Amino acid sequence: MKRDGVYRFNLQFPADTQEHIRVGEVLERLGKRKSSLVVAALAEYLDRNPQWETPEVRVKIEQQSAMSREKLEELVRRLVEEKLASLPVSSQEADPAVEEELDSDISQMLENLELFQS
Repeated sequence: MKRDGVYRFNLQFPADTQEHIRVGEVLERLGKRKSSLVVAALAEYLDRNPQWETPEVRVKIEQQSAMSREKLEELVRRLVEEKLASLPVSSQEADPAVEEELDSDISQMLENLELFQS
């Protein structure tokens, strides 16, 4: 917002990615000198991407999760399999109902993965 010839903005972002943490730490360290860095960085970016200054351009920035759903599912499966492999093995034959319940539980965990993705 521009008021009295001065632009004022409030900027917030979560410290949930390495990129956010890296940028946040630099901005934190700059104290009251942040404005100069932000203006210089955006001016250079706009010089390289002038289309952002046209009124017709709509800004839509999407951030990809650091890990794809498939990789996350594979990681969860591997961790569960490792944990199960480390459990003591009973001399009794496995109960099919228990195995089916375990498979169901693992499937349910994988279906709920989107809760952990941003």
